[in-house]
Parts: sequence; structure tokens; C-alpha cells
Amino acid sequence: MNVIKKVARVSLSLLLALTGVLSLPVEVSAATGPGIRATFGKPVLTSAGGIDATATLERLHDMHANTYAFRVVTAGEWTDLVDVFAAAAQADGMKVWVSLYPPSECGGGTCTAPFYNGTDYTGWASEINNLALEYPVIEGWSIDDFATNLTTFTPAYVAQLTAATPLVRFYPVVYFNRLTPGLLDDYDAVVNGMIMPFNDAPYHDTQMVDTLAAQIATAAPQLAAHSLTMILMVYAYHLSDNDVVPDVDYVRQATEYGVDRIDDGTIGGVMQYQLPLKAGQVYSGDNNFSRPSTGGTGAVVFTVIAEQVTSAGDYADASTTIQLSPGSTSCLLRLYHKDNRTTASSLGYHLKQAYAGGVKIWQKDVAAEELDWYSSALLDLMPYLATGQTTLSLRLYEQAGVTNYKATVSFDDLTLTGCSMANPDFETVGGWTFSRHGGPVLVGQHLYDPAYSTTALAAVGAIYGR
Repeated sequence: MNVIKKVARVSLSLLLALTGVLSLPVEVSAATGPGIRATFGKPVLTSAGGIDATATLERLHDMHANTYAFRVVTAGEWTDLVDVFAAAAQADGMKVWVSLYPPSECGGGTCTAPFYNGTDYTGWASEINNLALEYPVIEGWSIDDFATNLTTFTPAYVAQLTAATPLVRFYPVVYFNRLTPGLLDDYDAVVNGMIMPFNDAPYHDTQMVDTLAAQIATAAPQLAAHSLTMILMVYAYHLSDNDVVPDVDYVRQATEYGVDRIDDGTIGGVMQYQLPLKAGQVYSGDNNFSRPSTGGTGAVVFTVIAEQVTSAGDYADASTTIQLSPGSTSCLLRLYHKDNRTTASSLGYHLKQAYAGGVKIWQKDVAAEELDWYSSALLDLMPYLATGQTTLSLRLYEQAGVTNYKATVSFDDLTLTGCSMANPDFETVGGWTFSRHGGPVLVGQHLYDPAYSTTALAAVGAIYGR
């Protein structure tokens, strides 16, 4: 933050104090000790539909979380926080953040809690601060999709909100592509930091994590230059418009990288987005992309989601090494594949492909067949095994660019004779590398987990608790 901004913040605080308004929370540290290790929403509920505070806190401790972001959208959720959870969290010592929806998410009566009527966020600020006065474990609050609601949340208006909440820190939710220098200049005097959800911007997915390092390396120093702290939000729940939801390994990879950045001082915390706290739950909206006849749960999955613009030549790639077996004089490969397009779809856009040693050995248009699983003919790999090994690459390739032509392609149960590869049935993690080339064509391994909430929480807990 520059000197002018610092003076502006102090001057504003002084002005508010002189006029009888509570001052801004100036220079409040965003995180101490182990940093913020949090999760947002999805509590354990009672049979009557209210929060089960005891069970929720038990699961938070199983996760080694030190902070819980309590979502308030409905009147019932606000009552649960005020009448049930705040006191239980205070007795337990669990820190609490209050998370609100912005005006853009409250259409059609979605938001029924008291101060959404007329979007009275000054009312919210006052009530949250009053609650924190009674229960000091309430240490922060946030507003979702902040940067898409700036006509409401002007710097002057946010100054009023944070002036009314001296006991709690304010961390609006801002996506990477909206964390601009101008935004930080305008708001650094009136917020304590920002929560950055990772959605692989600009591609909007929860399949690939390869851009996470670059996004943190860009955003965190920009925030730090304004004396603001960054909290990474990891999607552990469905991201809109995506057919492939985060699996446990995706959550593990993103969380581990984030906690590493807490440890080296780059960011102030990590927060899961809606990891279900009730044990033994399948992920809502998840699909088992594996070939059903084998009873497996894993597959490699390629996607182009709706309303994404691709260009001819864009592709994503899944690669592994094939080894010729000792004494073998042949190597044959059979591919099993499917997609979500039928012959009623347009040909000439999305192509499924396989390459050996950089040479294309197989290709099929996504619109050439129906919705079943299909197998390729036996593919002879011996011409590519002169050194006893070769690279096999599976691809989704854009023969022509699209603007709104979604595709989901799966490969599973690769069958080899006379040679071998790691993880041919995709039932474990590892053995393959994933990359994209030139656009929003995505790839990753997906492991369906019928007990996702238990497995994912354990994975996060192992990282949070280290």
C-alpha cells in the first residue's frame, strides 16, 4: 500500500471516530501461527434440517480446520448461527467467519435471511459485529462474487461496512481475473484481504491445477504490496457448467500447494469450498466415467465445456510410457473410449486421437458414434518401439474452432499385449502426465468416490494437520 493510501485509511478512521462512528479495523493481521485452515458451508444437519453443531465441530476437528466459514443465505441459516452454532463454536474455540451472498445471487427469493431484503449490508455489518461482541470467535466475514457487484459495493459503501465491523476482518471473494491493480487501489483501504477461489481462470474448470502456481505467484504479491492478505479457496464442490466435478486428488493437489504457500508466508490461508462435512456422502452431481463392465471408478476424461471458444489446433494430452516386455516381439494396444455426442451432432470439430512416439495411430470424431463405450481395432506399436519404449498420448483435438459445442470424452481400460504401461485402467493415481495446448480443452484423471465426503475430508485433514 502506498503512503497516500495509508494516510487515507488513518484519516478515515479518525474522521469516523470524531463523528461517533466505530473506526475501521486498521492493520489487523490476517493470520497467525498456522494460518487459516478453513472450510466453507456444507455442515452436518439434524434430521429436522437445522445445523448439528456438535457433529459439525467434530468433523472440523477431524479436518484439523481452525476456521469455519458459516454460509448465511436463508433465514434458517441465520437462526442456526445466532441461536446454535456461535455459542457452540465459542465453547469449542473454533474460529468462525460469516459468509454472505451478494445482490447478484439473491434473485427470485433465494436469500431469505433478514438483511437481504433491500440488500441492507449495513444491517448485516451491524449484526455481525454485535454477534462478534458476544462471541469473539467470530473473527471475519466475506461477501461472495464481490467484484461482479461493484455498483453496490463502492469503496465508500464498503468503508461504511468495515467501519461498522471493528471486531471482524472483511475478506471479499474475488476471482483471479478480477484481481486488477485498479481494484486493489480502490479497495485496499477498506478491506483486510481477499479470498481468491481457484477456478483455473480463464478456463472455468475443476479438472486442472497447473495454473494454480502462476496465479498465486501473481496475485499474492499484488495483494501484499497493498498490505492485504490472500486466502486461497479450493473448490471441493461442483463448479457450474462443468460435467467433471473435483475428485479427491484434485482437492488434495490444490490444498497441498496452498498450504505450502501458507508455510512459506506467501498467503494467509486456505479455505475449502463446500466440502461436505457429513461423513459417507457421494459427491452431489458426480459421475462415474469408467467403463461399467469392469466395475471400476477411474478414467481419463477430456472436456470442452459449454460456451468456451476454441481454435483449430487446440488440444489436451494425457501421456504415459509404454515398455516392450522382455523377450516380446510384438506390442498391441486396444483403446476403450466413449463421449457424450451422438451422430446427430456436427462432425469435424472435436477429434479423439492416440499418438505413439509422436505419430498419430488412431482417430475418431466425437460425432461418429452413439453414447456407448467402443473399442478400437488392435493397434500395432512395434514400429514405435525401436528403443524398447515409446510415449503413448491420448488427445482431444480441435479440428475446427467452436464457440459453444461441449464435449466430454473418456478413455479407460487400455489393453496391451506384449508390452506394458503404468495404470492402464486409471484405478489409481499416477503414471500419467496431463497437459493442454492452446485453449480451453481440458484433461485429467477422475476417480469417482461413493464416500467422497469421508475420503476428501481425510485428505484435507492430513494436509491441514501436518
